[in-house]
Amino acid sequence: MSCTEVSCRKAPAIPQKKEHGFPSYDPDATRRKITTFGAMRNSVNHILENTNAVELQNVVLTDGEGCNCAGDRISHDDEENKFNKIMKTIKKQTIMKKILTFAAIAAVLVLSSCSQDSLIETPSEEAIGFSAFSPVPTKGTVLTGTSLESHWTSFYVDAFQGSTAFMTDLQYTYGTTWDYANSSYKKYWPSDTETGIDFYAYAPAKDDNFAVNVTSAAQSLLITVPQTVTAQEDILYAECVGATKDDRNGSADGTPTSGSVPMVFKHALSQINFMVKNSATDVIDVTVTGIAVQNVKNQTSCTFAGVSSVPESATSADYSAGLSVVSFSLTDTAVNVMADNGHLILAPQTTAAWTPASENNGARFAITCKVKDHNSDVVYYDGTVYIPVSVNWEAAKNYTYTFVFGEGAGYDEGGKEVLNMITFTPSVTDWTNVSEPSTNM
Repeated sequence: MSCTEVSCRKAPAIPQKKEHGFPSYDPDATRRKITTFGAMRNSVNHILENTNAVELQNVVLTDGEGCNCAGDRISHDDEENKFNKIMKTIKKQTIMKKILTFAAIAAVLVLSSCSQDSLIETPSEEAIGFSAFSPVPTKGTVLTGTSLESHWTSFYVDAFQGSTAFMTDLQYTYGTTWDYANSSYKKYWPSDTETGIDFYAYAPAKDDNFAVNVTSAAQSLLITVPQTVTAQEDILYAECVGATKDDRNGSADGTPTSGSVPMVFKHALSQINFMVKNSATDVIDVTVTGIAVQNVKNQTSCTFAGVSSVPESATSADYSAGLSVVSFSLTDTAVNVMADNGHLILAPQTTAAWTPASENNGARFAITCKVKDHNSDVVYYDGTVYIPVSVNWEAAKNYTYTFVFGEGAGYDEGGKEVLNMITFTPSVTDWTNVSEPSTNM
């Protein structure tokens, strides 16, 4: 083991000069080498930086010239005693620092060991993933095709293991692939494969018109359909119940699956489209500028199992479709008049038809149109005509109604037929017999 020396040379005796009451050395002595405590301190720091606590045990002082501090003349013995005290204090502090350092390292190693134990208990597989798609294609601004990301790029998941909440409104998002919206949201499969997990998902996010009530006992959606067509949303929901680490498909079918949880989204609402046609183009000309459905319910309640009903809070509302052009001139070929964002997305329901000439609030279509004679341009009717309709809409179904003008054109608000064909009832008065006097020839 190395022995580090600190040299402290003894200065030759010189006459003392009294200045300001302090003893001092002769300033003309140029051959003395004086080591101050500052130099000693630097030497000690150098030793501490280049030796360890054990080597400090072997630090010794060699006899040499005396030392000067702040102008005081101090004997070599006094200087040596002070220096040894300083060295002892430094060595104690250094050794304590070393001990604390080793203790800190040991604590880190213990903590690291605990952390490693926790990591061992954490599943090494990928986080629970979801694959999202719709079972059937639809049209317009609603979901097109069977890939959810073509319309909604996020959905939200609630999950329960038994009665224990496992996920609450957890956001799952599509970038280039489906993944958790935030890495802190990630969930892993529990090792318990006997108790399945029930997953319930919906899209888009909840808002004032869309409420989601999910507990371990019951799961449902409450949807209020806004009257503005562009505000109507294609609301989707999905469930996968009883899924486990070994069978990600749960009770959907009897075939165990691995990988992502398959979330098959269903449409919660009904889609309504319109077409128009004129079957008597050689007789009448018809232009249509607006189509609406009136007196239908504005709300639906839907369970995640797919059962829809009309809640007591529902009220009657009117909904106008969005047309692709301002005015349609009807031909003998039926054409779809809906704009890309004009499809009606309405609440599933069963509603009785309006009865003409009555005050009941049954369902009906309202068509704004002008009907005139084909040859003379005489206007037969210019306004809104009403057509009774018995509604039986189911969720996830797209209904297309075709209006055919020709033999009739609906009713006015009072229930009278708008297009009354002119008919004639021919009759001939009988001959009147007149008897004239005889004329002689």
